[in-house]
Amino acid sequence: MHSIFDHIKIENTYELFFPKKEQRLAIIWLYEKVKSGYFDKGIFKEKDIQQAFDAVDLLNRGKRERHPWEHYNSHIMALQEFFLLYDEEQQTYTFKDYAVYLCEKVFKMLSDRFNPTVIEVTCTDLYEKLNKANSENDLSNWLDVHFDKAKLYLKEQIDYLNQQIDKSVTELSDKAKLKTDSLLTALRDIENKLDEIRKQNIELRGAFREINKIKSILITHPARENAQIDEKVSVAIDYFESIRTSLTMVDSRIDKIQPKIRTQMQM
Repeated sequence: MHSIFDHIKIENTYELFFPKKEQRLAIIWLYEKVKSGYFDKGIFKEKDIQQAFDAVDLLNRGKRERHPWEHYNSHIMALQEFFLLYDEEQQTYTFKDYAVYLCEKVFKMLSDRFNPTVIEVTCTDLYEKLNKANSENDLSNWLDVHFDKAKLYLKEQIDYLNQQIDKSVTELSDKAKLKTDSLLTALRDIENKLDEIRKQNIELRGAFREINKIKSILITHPARENAQIDEKVSVAIDYFESIRTSLTMVDSRIDKIQPKIRTQMQM
């Protein structure tokens, strides 16, 4: 039996899942138009896809001008595998679920989405629903629906903080090349940013306070006698433990960076 890795490493399969840069950008361009309501009911035509590629402007202009139909068609055909759904009767296109999923992930990763209040509401809701999940069916429903839906968003908040630390490290490296006076100001700015990230991490800890209650219920839930449910519960418990570890790692990363900044400030 072939593994997922064995299947996806086949060149054509990989490229269809993770298309070329111009194809990815064209999809993002179209997604922004869909999200803004530019296309009625998210339906667009081939000329709109061509416009997306023109906007990207990464295609070879010479090839495009000599063989425009072939050039556009090859890209559109490739994207129909996982990204575009074609309605032959109406001759229109819509996004497949995979395209919407990837675009939404990109937009979330690039947006300022730190919101511990939403995390607190999400965790409280998870706890309240779990507290009422007494039967095997109830717990299975909580794991497959409520927990599965929330876990990506919960993790994204911590990912956001780590991205901010990464940006600070990059800034530190770039600004170390500045003149002394400018460098001192830059280092103070970076240290202030790290202090803000630490403060946000503390806010997240507060927002995640229901985690211990959730873990306690999961650990002792009688439905764990069912082997399949027990496996899912173990995954959920590990997930919440990884959240705790990740929160600790944010502070640990800041603790390692800040002394280096203060050392440079004293030089």
